[in-house]
Amino acid sequence: MTTTAIEPLSQADTVRAMLEENRGKLAAVVPKHLNVNRMFRLMNVAVQKTPALLKCTHRSLLASLMQAAQLGLEPDGTLGQAYLIPFWNSKTKTNEAQLQLGYQGMMTLARRSGEIQTISANVVYSNDRFLYQLGLNETLEHVPTMKARGEMIAVYAVARMKDGSHAMEVLYPEDIERAKKSSKAADNGPWATHPEAMWKKTAIKRLCKYLPMAVEAQEAFRQDDYIDADVTPIPEYAEVEKETQAKTEALKERLAGAKGSDGNPAFEDHRSALQDAETHEELSAAWAEVGKGNWEGFTEEEVKELTELLKKRKAELAG
Repeated sequence: MTTTAIEPLSQADTVRAMLEENRGKLAAVVPKHLNVNRMFRLMNVAVQKTPALLKCTHRSLLASLMQAAQLGLEPDGTLGQAYLIPFWNSKTKTNEAQLQLGYQGMMTLARRSGEIQTISANVVYSNDRFLYQLGLNETLEHVPTMKARGEMIAVYAVARMKDGSHAMEVLYPEDIERAKKSSKAADNGPWATHPEAMWKKTAIKRLCKYLPMAVEAQEAFRQDDYIDADVTPIPEYAEVEKETQAKTEALKERLAGAKGSDGNPAFEDHRSALQDAETHEELSAAWAEVGKGNWEGFTEEEVKELTELLKKRKAELAG
């Protein structure tokens, strides 16, 4: 019989296909300074930086990308505007992507109120010269050293309004630690990879509570608070991978010995393995075992049925 080539299973390919299918939805919300193709490229960059995103449901990836498009922010983390972070949903037992604002994104949103002339945030290091004085004549003076700066000892955010008034917020390590501990993403994502940026974000977020904000900015900040407070990051991704690998090896071992009375591969066992796969890795492993002997021992009808089942299960696991 004519052999059927084993179709490679690529999570990246299924994500790209999902994005293409939803091109129209993204085009309807993406702002003028961005476009759909650029958003697709930004998603690709985000996935390359954080491969765990490929484990997330397509529904959550699309929702996060559309949220970034609506806000006009780039979600790949390169500019510090926003990040796509994988989280573990213990209720649905799935990985989900969430959009998390960066400090640059927060400042961009704050400026859209039209009332803010400038807004900035800076980290103070132990070897810098820093003076912060409260009272009737509030004073903030910061002169960064030209030498080794030392450790981070403070962070401040300052906004100047178009009416000439200003607002500022100064935070110290204990303030940052409290904010970090309140976040369930404290040990992964930007807190782990971009701590200085997260210090700045914490100061900007605190400052923005006192600033005039557009409705879209207020909603984005509220959702960012929700992510910090109520969503659990993927537990130890290495542990998830370890568990998946163990299941995959057990599956291979089971199918390797699955033979019918005639000595040919047991069709029902292979079909159930495809049907019962809970992850892309398990589906890939089951499919590899199915066609391991170039389909020897399977009838043409069985090959066709298994191929159709594979397509169906791929779509289901894509979420």
